[in-house]
Amino acid sequence: MSSRSFCITREDFEISVKQLSPLCNHWSIKTITLRGDDKETLYLSQQVQRPANLSRDADITDANNDAYDLDDTDAATLTVPRDVQSICYLYNIIYSESYQVPVMYFTASWSNGRQLQLQQVWDQMPSTSENVDKLSTLTQTEHPLLGIPCYHIHPCNTANMMSSVLDDKMEDSDAVKWQTRYLLMWLSLVSPLVNLSLPSSSLLRIS
Repeated sequence: MSSRSFCITREDFEISVKQLSPLCNHWSIKTITLRGDDKETLYLSQQVQRPANLSRDADITDANNDAYDLDDTDAATLTVPRDVQSICYLYNIIYSESYQVPVMYFTASWSNGRQLQLQQVWDQMPSTSENVDKLSTLTQTEHPLLGIPCYHIHPCNTANMMSSVLDDKMEDSDAVKWQTRYLLMWLSLVSPLVNLSLPSSSLLRIS
């Protein structure tokens, strides 16, 4: 890890992933071999089912109604299917070679399988996310490993964010503890932005 930029190397990321998985038992380690690469890529994955938050004057319509169109991003009112009861989130923590930091990717779908639009995703986020710059924080993109549409927390400010909460002197004293604490601290900062809860037992390990 670079104490100057508060980034993390791929090797350190993979070490911290293996350390984090037993601490946060809801996360599982996944591997995938990309085309043209003879080495497995390691990442973390978690699936969560949550009740849908329809308290923000959502426009309810039938799932088969033409008004319910996920491609209609210019619609003044976003509609949700009448039979919606819950939302399925699939979270992935993946290493970014470009930014040299972990990145949170996730998909969100209604209980009938339809994907949520960006504004609908924000409508499900807790009130603590309301003051966040939405356009620069949460964006739609292609999953770098699975090649499917998804959302991600843009990593451009991650290194600066981590520099404000981590002590770089710890890197020299205990490298493994630093790696694990880095990922736990990052996860504690990112989780509230994506409607993800971090177990209290994991938070205790940050201190």
